[in-house]
Amino acid sequence: MKYLRLLRPDFKRYRVYALDRQQTAMAPPPKTDLRVERVAADNVDDICGFRGARVAATFRRFLGEKDVGVYAYSAGVAVGHAWAAVWHGSDRLVWGYLPVDARTACIYYCSVSVECRGRKFYQNMLVELAGIVFRETQVQRILIASATSNPSSYAAIERVGFRFLLVLPVLHWLGRAFRMARIPPAESGHPPGRP
Repeated sequence: MKYLRLLRPDFKRYRVYALDRQQTAMAPPPKTDLRVERVAADNVDDICGFRGARVAATFRRFLGEKDVGVYAYSAGVAVGHAWAAVWHGSDRLVWGYLPVDARTACIYYCSVSVECRGRKFYQNMLVELAGIVFRETQVQRILIASATSNPSSYAAIERVGFRFLLVLPVLHWLGRAFRMARIPPAESGHPPGRP
């Protein structure tokens, strides 16, 4: 049955946002009962209680690929995660439609436990992760996308300073994703749709 779904084309729409290096610094959201820590070899398995061993194994692979991640902790327990794909010599697409190259990083694979949603955990992780990426790399832009059906996610993205770029239609078919629009490059400085 799983394979039959791959044969059926599926159109989805994503709101794509950007944070450019020259933008004003993101204002941190109000403090909550959390701490945000960078993911490293010694704490990567902390997420097992929230997401399980299979996801922790995926995150170990992300560390091996030199991606950057953060965990949100509440009462000493990991309750959220966010990752940034950064360039390490070869261009790639995250989720099959968001570009990662020498000038562009991409925040992806974000989640907060249901009990902690609405308490600014997601915003705090985004602020910390973007700060790490800009401090430690030469990227000029960080992209992030959220499904148009998830208004709480894209509202949080906007609150921390990411600028809306476009609604990106994506065709998912045969296990692949095909962008149906172009994401404006970082160096253009123009709003989408303008030369």
